[in-house]
Amino acid sequence: LDDNFHLKGLVAEAFRGNHVTGIEMEAECADGRRQLLVSVFPLKAAHRDPTAALIACADITPQKEAENRARQANEKVAAILDSIKGAFVTIDRDLVYRYVNNAAAEWLGMRPEEIVGRQILEVSPWLTGSAFVSRLEALMAAGLPESFEHYFEAMDVWMEFRVYPSEEGVSVFYNDVTVRMNHEATIREQREQIELAMLKLNENSVLLEQQQIELEDANRHLQQLATTDGLTGLLNHRAMQDELMAAVRTSGGKRAPVSVALLDVDHFKKFNDAFGHQAGDEVLRMVANALSASVRGGDIVARYGGEEFCVILPQTTQEEAEVICERLRAGVEQVEWDQREVTVSVGVTTGTNVSDAQNLL
Repeated sequence: LDDNFHLKGLVAEAFRGNHVTGIEMEAECADGRRQLLVSVFPLKAAHRDPTAALIACADITPQKEAENRARQANEKVAAILDSIKGAFVTIDRDLVYRYVNNAAAEWLGMRPEEIVGRQILEVSPWLTGSAFVSRLEALMAAGLPESFEHYFEAMDVWMEFRVYPSEEGVSVFYNDVTVRMNHEATIREQREQIELAMLKLNENSVLLEQQQIELEDANRHLQQLATTDGLTGLLNHRAMQDELMAAVRTSGGKRAPVSVALLDVDHFKKFNDAFGHQAGDEVLRMVANALSASVRGGDIVARYGGEEFCVILPQTTQEEAEVICERLRAGVEQVEWDQREVTVSVGVTTGTNVSDAQNLL
């Protein structure tokens, strides 16, 4: 913290009463520099200034490394395409250029950035009414690759095309073969380069797909870290607030009741003092399991903080909520406890057409 002025600034914001979430930064850790996703929250009693700041960090190094590998693979693919002597373009189903390599741009007499994003007929008006455009559209509809030659009367050139349809449109390799008979050796070399480029593209497509899977796994892990309480496996306080706001919105839209129960483990501090914090942690885990086993399918159990738990009961009246809360209380009481009996106290409130989740709490 002494050397991290950015983090100091976030902590200062927390002491001003502001939440700062989702900030990426680097930090020197025991196993080297790591990429972290940092959030800072003020801790304060009701109607008082913050007295402390809670710093939550998630290691997103694997995600960033996967993103970097994907970016490098994309750059490698672009370098391969630009190194091809033949022209290469990708065109979407609206006949808009999405990629143009240097050779294709040179043949069209423009820079790549002047072509990408524009339609074929806008770039080459002389193709209007050409059978070539109709043929491209037919190949996209059929979804089958094809090689063919086409004569463009307006330019007085013969072009050889290799078209590879995809869900997005087509990839097109093409060469001017007007002087084919005088340049057979050059044509063969270009064809070999095209085939090699396609093999490299296929290899990089497999690599990109694997990196995408790794990135999705990293994102799922990050999402789990951001919403799960590490001790009990329940939703954490932040995720509970999100679920409560969603339940309140649903309640307001359907004009249906929503109930919220807060549960507190009785005499938990005395239990910790008597049996130690490890035993106390085990009690919290067992209480969490007992609560999860006692709720209905659509109910939401979360750890509110410390020895407090929250249960959100969507579309539940006060009378129904009281029955469920008694089941929760009894479920904890019936657990076979090792050290001594553990009980919970439960409070429940119900609102209809609620507009503010905090007021409900």
